[in-house]
Amino acid sequence: MKRKYDKYWGNPESLNMLLLIAVVLNPQYKLIFVNWQISQVFNYDVAIQLKGKLESCLKSLFEEYRHEMGEGLQGESQSSSYSRCNNDRYRYHQFLQSSGPNKSELSKYLEESLEGEDLNIRIWSNLNSSRFSILGKIVRDVLAIPLTIVASELAFSTGGRVFDPYRSSLTPRMVEALICTQDWLKETHLSMLPNEDFEELEKFEQDKINQV
Repeated sequence: MKRKYDKYWGNPESLNMLLLIAVVLNPQYKLIFVNWQISQVFNYDVAIQLKGKLESCLKSLFEEYRHEMGEGLQGESQSSSYSRCNNDRYRYHQFLQSSGPNKSELSKYLEESLEGEDLNIRIWSNLNSSRFSILGKIVRDVLAIPLTIVASELAFSTGGRVFDPYRSSLTPRMVEALICTQDWLKETHLSMLPNEDFEELEKFEQDKINQV
């Protein structure tokens, strides 16, 4: 477990930024919580470097999505701006444009207060999809990435290597016996059986199951 942790989290230089960005996109945590956690785990110099890298990657990802979505909405924005100019009562929209550049979705999202612990993220995303359309697209893409891989299953779960789909009809007693036998073999440093012996054992086991 320590080797797996060092592989994915021990070296800040090789740390996958999408893992941290996924936490930032949670309105319960955002960037302020992730930065605090980084300060707790790493020393000062490494924490400063990792925080800067995270913010840079987050802004770059947001700008890339905004550029892609902006090209598709360019014609729509031009027509909507034209209608606003014609219906600009008291020149209100002209005042907004002259008052300075508007903040981006990312800045607005990060500046808002954190949500409560009992938040339903799916409902929150649906309610705020009109305000954060670009961030919503990023959330759907980033959170769709599966976080579990075969390596973690092999490291943390023994049952997954014994109770597989091909052995789904094993009784609990047989599963316990297989797991215990594997532990005993490791303790006594005995070599595992060759592949052809395993095939014979599986055939014998299947015949027993069919008889039952």
